[in-house]
Amino acid sequence: MTNKFTVIFVYKPRRRRRVIDVCNMLIVIILLIISVSTAAAQGEFSVINNLENQNVGICEYDRATNTVKFVPYVDSVNTCGVWFNFGVTGYRRDTVLTFKTLFAKTVHSPFFPTISNDNIDFQHVRQSGMSGGFVLRITPTADTTYISTGFPYTYSRLQNLLSEIKTSKNLQIDTLLTLSNNLNVNQLTITKKPKRKHKKLVWIICRQHAFESVCNYVMEGMIRYLMSESCNQKLLKTHIFKIVPMVDVESVYNGQSGRMQMPVDFNRDWDEIPYHHTIRRIEQAIRESAQNYSYSMFWDVHGMFPGGFVGNSFSYYDLYGNGKKHSNLVNFWHRFARQSGFTPKSVKDTFNNYDGMTADWWNEINYGSTLQFSTTIEVDWNLNSHGVPYSIDDYLEIGKWIVKALESSKIVWSKFFRTKTEGNKTPRRNRQ
Repeated sequence: MTNKFTVIFVYKPRRRRRVIDVCNMLIVIILLIISVSTAAAQGEFSVINNLENQNVGICEYDRATNTVKFVPYVDSVNTCGVWFNFGVTGYRRDTVLTFKTLFAKTVHSPFFPTISNDNIDFQHVRQSGMSGGFVLRITPTADTTYISTGFPYTYSRLQNLLSEIKTSKNLQIDTLLTLSNNLNVNQLTITKKPKRKHKKLVWIICRQHAFESVCNYVMEGMIRYLMSESCNQKLLKTHIFKIVPMVDVESVYNGQSGRMQMPVDFNRDWDEIPYHHTIRRIEQAIRESAQNYSYSMFWDVHGMFPGGFVGNSFSYYDLYGNGKKHSNLVNFWHRFARQSGFTPKSVKDTFNNYDGMTADWWNEINYGSTLQFSTTIEVDWNLNSHGVPYSIDDYLEIGKWIVKALESSKIVWSKFFRTKTEGNKTPRRNRQ
């Protein structure tokens, strides 16, 4: 009896261990299957590299920490190294996704980069930290994430806009030139009764620096309002608007920054014989139109350097120390601020010819006798004047309110802006 009891006593624990072992093995197998299935669903990490306007140089992924480390692409046209726009897929979705990058200067790090799951609907996300560039942590909500310095505005979006409005009765779309890769530099003419000669001429250009994508939304807002029924039709009868909505189309399409590009920046190339064919053609178009109409205003629409002017909302350049033109410019922006709620800041702009000729100075020097003013607008990437991150609607609204301020401005409706004697005064500048 003792032996039988002993056998039974020894046997039962072994049987329990075997059952436990089998259960453990089953659990491990199930976990492995789940892990393999998850990995298969996520796939290998990869950069989506077929985007228009894409810019990313080095891009590395650490699956253990779910971290993407990247550096913007740099070349002779991407000398700034602060613009990026790309998408990634194949990362883990069970934990926070981290983006880390490095820039030449921390101040140039975008404080509110934008992200999207579909490359269409982008939203600002505040960076989580600084490490010579920025650290951005997000909770992934889809298998693909797109990230950009600011809201991207592509060449294709502009072409879609032009296709949408091309049948408008007050609009004429021309091609100033076609580049070697079949990209067109377009010119819009917006006016009523275009055959009338006694019109005031307004020139507006945008996107001389390709990475300043957000300024194109301001430009689109101006165009859409000018084409709308809400726009004062008398403004279109008395004025003719010549608009080049995207100047450096090639750099925009290729995802290059454009600013400070070699051998010369687009907005430092406004000389008698410009290096860039696009600038040469725009200068020619301005000369031709100024012979037929009274040239009254020039606007150059830009975006600020990423991260460099956080919270400035947007600024305008004042080329004039005092006098009538300074007063015209300040009064216009005061009217704009009262109506729109956005508050621009004035930046004094002193011409230095060693830096190259800018578009606003070229127009002032060549057409100062008739110009009411010549100016550059700089829109911030980050915060509007209320301290809230800009949305695309904000940028479109700024464009609309610029035109609305023109509608109600005395300087627009005055018969003569300045006397001929005033117009021949040499603008304030510091020649080196």
